[in-house]
Amino acid sequence: MYTRLKAICPCRDSFKVINLFGYASKSFPGVEVNGMGKYGKSLKEKFIYLSKEMGIKIPIKRIVLCIEDEDQLTELSNDEKAWIELPLLILFLSLIEHISIGKLDDCFSMGKVSVVGNIIQFEMDIEQFSDVLKINKMENLKYICTNFLDVPHNLKIIELDKLINHTGKIKFLNESLEKVHLRKMSIV
Repeated sequence: MYTRLKAICPCRDSFKVINLFGYASKSFPGVEVNGMGKYGKSLKEKFIYLSKEMGIKIPIKRIVLCIEDEDQLTELSNDEKAWIELPLLILFLSLIEHISIGKLDDCFSMGKVSVVGNIIQFEMDIEQFSDVLKINKMENLKYICTNFLDVPHNLKIIELDKLINHTGKIKFLNESLEKVHLRKMSIV
């Protein structure tokens, strides 16, 4: 099994679109997160912990999650890298067959994941969001997000809470506590 999706990462004064991919195979079992350096190891452990906390059984397979171009992440702080945790978690849950979504190739997401089960999604200005999608040719992709975010009216969404919240142990928060007005940000 293999799949891929895009992540939008808000950073200092721009947005980065990052291609993520992953696969599951019957070789030596384990979980790997490649392309994130030391941050990837703690992220792997977070996903394993959350799986145990939520009662999700990880199959005896090799699960590999990858960043296509790890150079995109070199200048980012760990806080900025955290915005691709949710897309990687979605990939992980898909590869262990905990969620059945068919394919993720036509999807994107962004968000942080905490060890207490909180998922924080970034809420950006609708006009800027539309620009990010248009510039990166992502207008036809589906956005995997919580149902309380404001999104461009023509954007198809897949409701995250219906997709992954089988146990009720996940809380969905928006980034209103840290909400930043991004009108001055450039789009990468």
